[in-house]
Amino acid sequence: GLALLDTPLQDRSVDRRIEFPRLETPIGAAQTATLRDGSKVELGGRTSLTVRYSKDARMIVAEQGEAYFEVAKNPTRPFVVQAGPLTVTAIGTAFSVERFGDTAVVTVTEGTVEVRTTPSLKPDRAAKNEISLRASAGDRIRFDRGELVQATEPVALDSLKPWKTGRLEFRDEPLRLVVARINRYSEVQLEIGDPSIADLR
Repeated sequence: GLALLDTPLQDRSVDRRIEFPRLETPIGAAQTATLRDGSKVELGGRTSLTVRYSKDARMIVAEQGEAYFEVAKNPTRPFVVQAGPLTVTAIGTAFSVERFGDTAVVTVTEGTVEVRTTPSLKPDRAAKNEISLRASAGDRIRFDRGELVQATEPVALDSLKPWKTGRLEFRDEPLRLVVARINRYSEVQLEIGDPSIADLR
């Protein structure tokens, strides 16, 4: 594993009731918020979410970055996170969602979620047909370049919220996703100069 970021991250955590539909953090900062239904969300660096609650459903649109959700139980109002090509549905559970453009990663720490792809006409961006998987505590599912893959080994749950420790760890991940995550926490922005190594693990 590769560990980076020796300096502590800024933590601008605030526990408050959200009245506005959008949550956003700058590079290297973290925020904690309580949503109207009592669900809690922790945002990592350079993350933005839009909250779209209605009478029948609780919808979060994950635009970029990574967030950890602790969902308040309410069987009659599903809690749904839309992360680009993936839709994650939970009733009462805890999980994280990470998004880089059309790549999305879902990791479950408690309960069960349903992960569903959004059909697309672009073969290199998303699935042509809807695919649905169930994930339970310790499971990680990644949608990347048209493929939905479930990790074969349980995920170390203490690695889910890197903004708490100031440490990022990477195991068997494409270099392009490693760089995207580092860039959410570092003022020095990395670039891959040679596209041929972007998928190097």
